[in-house]
Amino acid sequence: MKILLIEDDDVFIETLIPALTAEHYAVDVATDGQTGWELATAAIYDLIVLDVMLPKRDGISLCRQLRSQGNQTPILLLTAQDTSSSKVVGLDAGADDYVTKPVDLQELLARIRALQRRDSATLLPVLTWENLQLDPSTREVTYAGKPIFLRPKEYDLLELFLRNPHRVFSRGAILDHLWSLSELPGEETVTAHIKGLRQHLKAAGLPQDPIETVYGIGYRLKLEAPPSQSQANAIAAATWKRTQPRIEQRLATLERAALADPLTDSLRQEATIAAHKLVGSLGMFNIDAGSQLAQQIEQCLQSPLPQELTPLVATLQQTVQQAIQAAPPQLFASPATTPQPVNPETAALERFSAHLKHLHRINTTDYDSFEALFADCLATGCEIFELETGIISQISNQTYLIRSVQSTLEALAPGLTFAVENTYCAAVMAQQQTVTYAHVGSIDALRSHPVYQSLQLESYIGTPIFVKGQIFGTLNFSSTRVRQQPFELHEYELIELMAQSIGRFIAADLTERSRQEAEAKLRESETRFRTMANSAPVLLRMTNASRQDTFFNQTWLSFTGRTLAQERHGGWLSGVHPDDLAPYQAATALALETHQPLEVEYRLRRADGQYRWILERSKPRRLADGRFVGYIATCIDISHRHEVETLKDEFISVVNHELRTPLTSILGALDLLASGTLSAQPEKSQQMLQIAAKNADRLVRLINDMLDIERIESGKITLTKQVCDSAELMNAAAESMQSLAQAADVTLAVTPLAARIWADPDRILQVFTNLLSNAIKFSPAGSTIWLAAHLETVSETDPASQRITFSVRDRGRGIPADKLKSIFGRFQQVDASDSRKRGGTGLGLAVCRSIVQHHGGKIWVESQLTQGSTFFFTLPVLPAESSAASIDAAHPLVLLCDDDPSVRTVVTAMLERQQYRVIAAASGQSAIAQAVAQPPDVILLNLMMPGMYGCQTLAALKAQPQTRDIPVIILSGLRPEDSQISADDVSDWIIKPPSDAALVRSLQRTLAPQKRACVLVIEDDTDLAQILTAMFERHGIATYAAQTAQAGIQLSQQVCPDLLVLDLCLPEGDGFIVVDWLRQHDRLHQVPLVVYTAKDLSEIEREQLRLGQTLFLTKGRISPEAFEQQIISLIHRVTGEPAISP
Repeated sequence: MKILLIEDDDVFIETLIPALTAEHYAVDVATDGQTGWELATAAIYDLIVLDVMLPKRDGISLCRQLRSQGNQTPILLLTAQDTSSSKVVGLDAGADDYVTKPVDLQELLARIRALQRRDSATLLPVLTWENLQLDPSTREVTYAGKPIFLRPKEYDLLELFLRNPHRVFSRGAILDHLWSLSELPGEETVTAHIKGLRQHLKAAGLPQDPIETVYGIGYRLKLEAPPSQSQANAIAAATWKRTQPRIEQRLATLERAALADPLTDSLRQEATIAAHKLVGSLGMFNIDAGSQLAQQIEQCLQSPLPQELTPLVATLQQTVQQAIQAAPPQLFASPATTPQPVNPETAALERFSAHLKHLHRINTTDYDSFEALFADCLATGCEIFELETGIISQISNQTYLIRSVQSTLEALAPGLTFAVENTYCAAVMAQQQTVTYAHVGSIDALRSHPVYQSLQLESYIGTPIFVKGQIFGTLNFSSTRVRQQPFELHEYELIELMAQSIGRFIAADLTERSRQEAEAKLRESETRFRTMANSAPVLLRMTNASRQDTFFNQTWLSFTGRTLAQERHGGWLSGVHPDDLAPYQAATALALETHQPLEVEYRLRRADGQYRWILERSKPRRLADGRFVGYIATCIDISHRHEVETLKDEFISVVNHELRTPLTSILGALDLLASGTLSAQPEKSQQMLQIAAKNADRLVRLINDMLDIERIESGKITLTKQVCDSAELMNAAAESMQSLAQAADVTLAVTPLAARIWADPDRILQVFTNLLSNAIKFSPAGSTIWLAAHLETVSETDPASQRITFSVRDRGRGIPADKLKSIFGRFQQVDASDSRKRGGTGLGLAVCRSIVQHHGGKIWVESQLTQGSTFFFTLPVLPAESSAASIDAAHPLVLLCDDDPSVRTVVTAMLERQQYRVIAAASGQSAIAQAVAQPPDVILLNLMMPGMYGCQTLAALKAQPQTRDIPVIILSGLRPEDSQISADDVSDWIIKPPSDAALVRSLQRTLAPQKRACVLVIEDDTDLAQILTAMFERHGIATYAAQTAQAGIQLSQQVCPDLLVLDLCLPEGDGFIVVDWLRQHDRLHQVPLVVYTAKDLSEIEREQLRLGQTLFLTKGRISPEAFEQQIISLIHRVTGEPAISP
């Protein structure tokens, strides 16, 4: 008996378990309610002992839940709660008994035994097998009345077999039934206890072993031998002795009824019951004549008409007496007659019926493996057909594989293969039905058969095994003995039924495996989808066919700041703006009716509480058969677009006003002059001309400012940066604004500060003049405007990193606090009348902000009303000039060749900050001379230089033995594809202007020890991917391939390739998603890229796809040779490693 103890009291557990174990119970322990629930639902127990007060889940709720799930295992509640109400609650929850602590141990064990007896009420009180008896109530085992002493587990084994006489138990099943989880031993323990049980039973005098070993499966109880004739006679005599008094009593009742006059109703009913019982009891003892007479008497008693009973009763009494005197009655015995000849068909049918029991056992046994099933089928078949060899084969591509075999022939073993044509099963396969041979040697065509020649198999029966309508293999039995009689029809049916059973088992296993594989693929697909969806930069949402939400990606949840549980079941709609909710629901309802795509805009609340405009594109999802299963919605934040559209409308409105205002003045003045109205008034005419000129100048400035800001912000104007002195720029700006200041009676006070800055001097002067002009306009007469600057350290860890802050301070009217940021917008002024009173376009500060930001600085204003304003802007400061001599001579030496002194100064400073030694050359000739005189570790070479071009310098360097091996990095404004320079001659290519990171990374890669180049190919066409892989490997390049966007993203992180070859049309995303992800990666955001696609790309799409050095090659429009040349050249450029010749 196996008990589950759910109790959290360690002391109580330690006290109770030894007592239960001493009573031969197997005990599993759970110390909390949740663990108890898991054990109770995962295993089978005979009793559950359950405490009420438990962690995680209390005993009452656990009891209710077990009963609600249909679990009928007896439950004994064991708790310290002893109130009547607690007991009522526990018993109503489904408990079978309730015991309160402290409890007497003997009482508890007695209650457990009582529950065991109650649960086993349908079983026999004493289990028997022939003369062997087991009494579960006393746990005593006897044979022929003598006790047998067994070990506890031997007793449990015997009880298990006696309670389940027709079941086969594997060793694993026996362990599950008789051992607890905490003491679970190996299967060899079962074998040892079976052996011990057999020895004790044999020692007790049992003539045969009651435990049968089923080969390859386990153990079962042998069927009891039928009783002998003497035993049957003894049983019949004993039974007659017990029943004879009752039969005589019933005959006496019939006699009283026959003599009664009149026959009362009560006596008639009593006599009818007596006659009815005699019909059955006399028939059991083969007194057929008496049984028939009793039936007639019963019918007479039941008839409404009066019947004469006396003769029938007298005859019945006489018949019973004669049968008793002739011979003792035999229980179900046939009358002694002359033996009749056995009908062959009847005998065959009896054998067939007996054999069907074996098939029933095979079909109802739960096998641990195919090997166990096959072994049982072959053992049973060999016994049924009386043939010593049985084989289950698997046939594929005309190859015969032995899956399982039972034979005395050593030449046959599992795993052997033969050609089908060399086996007897060739005929089975050809005819696709059962084939038999009773004597192969008597068949001329088979005497030369390979099987007959090698194994001398004379008799054979084989049939195909069908699995899902296809032949899987064969089931066949054979023998070296000649069969005297042909195989009978029922034997054909038996082997075919056995093959059907095997086929069903295999088909069920294949179906289960297919289901598991499909589930695994589905889980893998879902994992890939979730990984891709969660890494997508857009908001994703999925619905089912009823538009109920089933999935939100991580981007969505991060955007809304809510959990998946909060968003599902329409919860996300609470974040839709109230004004947009009804229109959105109406649009989605309409789309759902027709299963059409949907595109809709609405406002969705972000995690910070701000509503953002969302563009949702929903597309219907369909299965392969076209069935609609829901929508997938991609949502992007288009708030910026709405803001741009709003700004655009405002811009057009403002520009319309700002342009029309001066034009009105110009046209009005010119019209008056043209009409001649003022010809007699020269002063008025002069005034009109001045008005027209003034407004024309205002219009020109307006247009210039508008063009400036648009070109700067769109990148259409290239800033010509050079090394500048900040003091010179401050003085120049003050001098240019001196006349305007004098006209306004304002004093300019300049405190110049010298610093080296990398800037476009014209644009910085434009910032100074705009700020000074505004200050002059809004300063009262007699006031002073201060232009000053100061230096400050940017980083405490790098004291050499500095910036300069310029300030323009006035004593004007000041700016309201709510305008301090907006005045840097386009057409923004503190007072709309300022443009009329003081002139100006409202674009000056917007232009200043754009210029400063493009120089890596920032601009802002601080102001107090009536106290004046101070405008600030910052610019980075170049480090002070230093010589290379101060740097350790062990550091790499770089030769920089560029004709622009500003470039030489800036790049030298950048390199020296990274501890490189630098020597500079202003021309190609000078570079060659210095490289020979003092060979550098690497050369940075400009291309567009006067006199000797960079390409000529490179050729000269490669031609000289002293310089040919020095790596050269091109530093130019030209792109690699725009030049004719061979990739084999350069180590890298940097586009001006260089960043610190790009410059240092290129130098480190060039000077680092060379390693094998690595390429990642992301291409879903496996054939093309293999071709590219073969091409790269010919050049000694390590190559990795991925077939999906998500796999490419994951693989790129693992291998960090030197070059990426990317197709755009990919499963699980596209090339744009891959590039967007790589841009966010610290190490891969500038990886060189080759976009190799059949798609024609627009210029906008090309910009979206650029990473590091990027090539765009179109499938079908570039020859394989040209493709290989360009790719290998690019790899050589980015790695500095010469490719291995194929």
